[in-house]
Amino acid sequence: MRKIPALIALTLTTLLAQTQEESLVAQGQAASMQLMQTLGQNLQAQMKAGGPVAALTFCNEKASTLTQEVDEKLGDKISVKRVTIQPRNAANAALPDEAAVLAQWEKASTLPAYTLIPIEGGVKYMQPITINKPVCLKCHGTIESASGVDTFLKNHYPQDKATGYTMDALRGATVVTITH
Repeated sequence: MRKIPALIALTLTTLLAQTQEESLVAQGQAASMQLMQTLGQNLQAQMKAGGPVAALTFCNEKASTLTQEVDEKLGDKISVKRVTIQPRNAANAALPDEAAVLAQWEKASTLPAYTLIPIEGGVKYMQPITINKPVCLKCHGTIESASGVDTFLKNHYPQDKATGYTMDALRGATVVTITH
């Protein structure tokens, strides 16, 4: 008779853990999507209005501010950012635990939908960002000198490491930190 209550307790504990993980993943996905949609819509509008240099100017002047605005809307227990191991802007450099996940992803034959990293007081949800549209290569691929992009990058990002990508390459990740 004692085995049945223990089995029930184990089953309930497992279900609770699954439910908690599903909730964390849902929160991470929602925050990640909110950030990427906000940045993507603005970037697309700039690209249509003035081409790659206008898009780069937008990123240089507004991407950090928009990221901060999205972050503030998420409340005190959730924060969001973009990271990479090949930053254009040093502020987007991955922290060591994030860089370790990105390095694992680069070696993987298939990217995961997300990775959860337990941290003290919560969890980090990481979702890959890939070069998934040909237009991304105008600023992150092989840069043509006649485009004006090369001059902009040299003037605004002299330490730029965010070029040379190809289609479907891993660019970085959104990181959503969720605390209790």
